[in-house]
Amino acid sequence: MGYAVEIAAATMKFAKEQLQLPVIAAITDPANINSIKLLENIGMELVKSFRFPVQKKVLLLYRNQTFIIELVIEDD
Repeated sequence: MGYAVEIAAATMKFAKEQLQLPVIAAITDPANINSIKLLENIGMELVKSFRFPVQKKVLLLYRNQTFIIELVIEDD
């Protein structure tokens, strides 16, 4: 996971410093343990589990720790 962490960390740095994005979010499948570890390793934290409308699959929403976002998605 070495290169993945380096690339993800560089992407986060670019998004914050160059693009000045206040919020960075990521969505992953709960079964994808490597993605979860990667997101947590670069400082993202779990916000909530959710489903997109008309979809049965549960997903995980992560965000950067600096900012708090409010995401409202109706669960069926």
